[in-house]
Amino acid sequence: MAEMKRKPFRITRLKVSDIPDEELRSKVMNEFINVQGCRALEVEKQRKANNAIQEANISTAQRGIAENKMLELAGEAGEAFDAIRTERVWFIYSKDGEVFLESPFTERDMRNMVRVQRASMEKQAEQLDSDDNLYEEGEGDENNG
Repeated sequence: MAEMKRKPFRITRLKVSDIPDEELRSKVMNEFINVQGCRALEVEKQRKANNAIQEANISTAQRGIAENKMLELAGEAGEAFDAIRTERVWFIYSKDGEVFLESPFTERDMRNMVRVQRASMEKQAEQLDSDDNLYEEGEGDENNG
């Protein structure tokens, strides 16, 4: 005789139609129908939402392609404007019907910003009234002064 494998799990299945109380059985069936209707509505709305997200993603990609094309053309405009050839970051926008190319931080701006930040930090360090050793010493100190 072949040995039967024991199943560690088994499914317990009960039929709603076997509920002896007719009123309770009817309530369970009606609520099940309600749940199914809610599931169907949820799936429908999720599909619509997913479609809207996909359409938005397509629009985002199309905008990116258009912006790349605009930046390529802006690069070609570098023949008319030296700054376009030498600065990396540009924003393109319109105001009052005029289209502008704007570099928010030129390399010169960034160098000046670092200098201002360093001067501000040095000023703050001078204001500290402490005998604690706040500063590291080491490589490169001879070049800073």
